[in-house]
Amino acid sequence: MDIRNLEINDFWCRLSDRVFSIGLGILPKDIHCTLVFDNLLEDVNFHLTKNTANHNDKPQIKIVIINKEVLYQMAEDILPSFFTNILERFDMKSYREKHNDEVGFISTTEIENSDLEAVFKNAISEAFSDISKIKSAGKKLEIKGDINSKLENFVIKDELVDFIFNTAEAIEESYEKSLDGGILLTQEEATHIFRIDSEWYTFKNLSVFELLSLFVTRKTAYQIICRTINALEVLKEAKTYGDTEKYNYPIRIVLPDTDLDAFICPKCKLSGSEHDLHA
Repeated sequence: MDIRNLEINDFWCRLSDRVFSIGLGILPKDIHCTLVFDNLLEDVNFHLTKNTANHNDKPQIKIVIINKEVLYQMAEDILPSFFTNILERFDMKSYREKHNDEVGFISTTEIENSDLEAVFKNAISEAFSDISKIKSAGKKLEIKGDINSKLENFVIKDELVDFIFNTAEAIEESYEKSLDGGILLTQEEATHIFRIDSEWYTFKNLSVFELLSLFVTRKTAYQIICRTINALEVLKEAKTYGDTEKYNYPIRIVLPDTDLDAFICPKCKLSGSEHDLHA
């Protein structure tokens, strides 16, 4: 089964060989965001679209574009420090003391193709069977209904809880693998955790602005967020692409910094950052 289309109530996402689209309940009605990575195009772009009756004349506003070669270079430059920027050290000693050393660890790599994976999949399938459907030859999963109650019933099943705790490993001082990730378990909670050599880490609680700032300058991160907010306001009232055309001059990310003036509006001759104010 190759799921390419997922719908969970007012959330949906679709993946193809050239685009990834996502719709969220927090977005205005009929508006979704899309990342385009078509092999036939030199650029990757992120844009917002409003669904209308005329599929050939949809309102759309591009937010950011980046040349693929620039993207690859950015990835190489950022990768060495990326994980130190999104992870923070986890005090395992204090955590174990807090929970009287009743702490277990389930490694993600150990779950794959294990008895736990099989039991977990069967339990999930059983819990959601009455509100989920597989469509389009196994490529679309649709879940419609009260997910919270299903999850609550799922996580409190005694036999599943017992099986999970019996599978968990004790926290050791040394490990064969230098890099691992998984779930830290106590009787009260489950925590996503990473281990690098003998040190433990969790994700930092980063805002959207802080996440963007890992890839571009803080000024550019702010511009991207403002452009997105402004685009959503325009799209709410738009009915055709013509209604959004004058706003459709995105930020182009270049190296080593972001050039907010990369696009010049052919109509008013203003740069991308100035055009927002002019429009």
